[in-house]
Amino acid sequence: MNIRQKFMVIGVLSIAACVAILFEDQLLGTKANVGEITYSIENVTCQECPRPLDVVIENLVGIEGYTVDQHTKSVRVQYNPIQTESEWIEKAIEAHGYQIAKK
Repeated sequence: MNIRQKFMVIGVLSIAACVAILFEDQLLGTKANVGEITYSIENVTCQECPRPLDVVIENLVGIEGYTVDQHTKSVRVQYNPIQTESEWIEKAIEAHGYQIAKK
């Protein structure tokens, strides 16, 4: 194998590695395994109440996304069940003083 062929092989392998990294979720099917749960937050009473909740949820491992709705007093959380469990999310929210009930 000459030097040109070696560089071509390295180039092809580099491209394959980049594609694998970019499309990891689709290749491994991890996006298909996203769980979603909605909690009713009883003590969200002011405009500032959701901000500490943002900090709680953002710092949890395995959170794919979330939405806090002050008007309906609810939070919808999308999470990776391989990395976290809904019970852990619930306990973290309650540990910060929020009273929740599953919808």
